[in-house]
Amino acid sequence: SQSTNQVRKRKEQHRKETELTMPISDEEFERFMTLFKQVDKNGDGSVTAKELRSAIQASPGNSDLKKLTLASLKHESGTISFATFISILKGKEGNVHVPIIKEGYLTKQGLIVKNWKKRWFVLSQETLYYYKDKKKTSLKGMISVSKIKKAKKEGDEPTKFEIKTKDRTFKCVAADKSEMKEWIEKINRTCK
Repeated sequence: SQSTNQVRKRKEQHRKETELTMPISDEEFERFMTLFKQVDKNGDGSVTAKELRSAIQASPGNSDLKKLTLASLKHESGTISFATFISILKGKEGNVHVPIIKEGYLTKQGLIVKNWKKRWFVLSQETLYYYKDKKKTSLKGMISVSKIKKAKKEGDEPTKFEIKTKDRTFKCVAADKSEMKEWIEKINRTCK
């Protein structure tokens, strides 16, 4: 049937993409493909930040997802392909290291409930993540650097700034002025 042919072609395409990035056994390929399909809820061939967060929350004990969460700090952008998904999982095992640009606590205003919560932010080359705390076990959100327009000082408060994206404005407060300036500089330098 056509559906079976499409699935087979997609699987072959994924296999070719993966072979370009690293050697992988058939067993690993099947295991990663099964996990990828579980995470890729809409079946479009890429995993969004929302899909990843949902899968992590649904299966907190899954060791591959834990590995993906930790490694994605260093590799993942707003969406990831199957090849990148495998690179992240295998890259962690292979000790591939892409540095974190900046990390630390910021107080962030909620989107719906406008209260302020302290969050641990981690900026990598492709993504700005925020977690419940420094342990990085509870991912609260992520912002693809490619969607960030600009970070800038906001309002009269000396440590308040905003991160403007195409879809939303994130309001944050740093511990002091120098910390705020450093976050703004590093975010703006990364998103250019």
